[in-house]
Amino acid sequence: VRRARADARAAAGAARARPVLAGGVLVAAAGAAAGLLPAVALGLLAYVAGLAVIATSLWRAAWRRPPHSFATLSTGMAFVWWVGALLTLVATVLVSFWAGPGIAGVHDALDLIVPFLAAGFAAQVLIGALSYLVPVVLGGGPTPVRIGTTAFDRAGPWRVATANVALLVCALPVSSLMRVVASLLYFVAMVSFLPIMLTAMRAQSRAKK
Repeated sequence: VRRARADARAAAGAARARPVLAGGVLVAAAGAAAGLLPAVALGLLAYVAGLAVIATSLWRAAWRRPPHSFATLSTGMAFVWWVGALLTLVATVLVSFWAGPGIAGVHDALDLIVPFLAAGFAAQVLIGALSYLVPVVLGGGPTPVRIGTTAFDRAGPWRVATANVALLVCALPVSSLMRVVASLLYFVAMVSFLPIMLTAMRAQSRAKK
């Protein structure tokens, strides 16, 4: 997505991370099925450790060439929300184990975490990936693709910043009015992708002709 060479150790890091990620999922799932919260926490922490291995390569690549396009910023922030949701879930599992609510406390926490996982991770990955892929799929040569990509990047940092700050405000213990305002700002920032996408596609089509 950055249109730059990947980190030299990215492939090796991904190969090392794969069994850690898979093992973490299996341990967490088995622990949840058996109602063993320490096993759930251990599996989730192993999964986070696997993500950390991958994140090392991403960080080195981003340090050499900082992300600036909307696609890289959006998918990058999605990764942050993904890890944040996992760490929040780990903390919830440990608190539920020590404080006594048990697996029921984890169920209640999931009801709060999943909306932020959908809005912070899934939605941002989707529009970030589309911002990169649509110009490539439309094609037409280097110049039309560059024109389409530039159009997709319109106000990119502001859109990403607005969406993520608004979502963070929604996650904080703020008043109902503040949460409504933040939700509207998030919605506007995310929905703005649609008219920008249509404008970018038209601009690229004209460049192809």
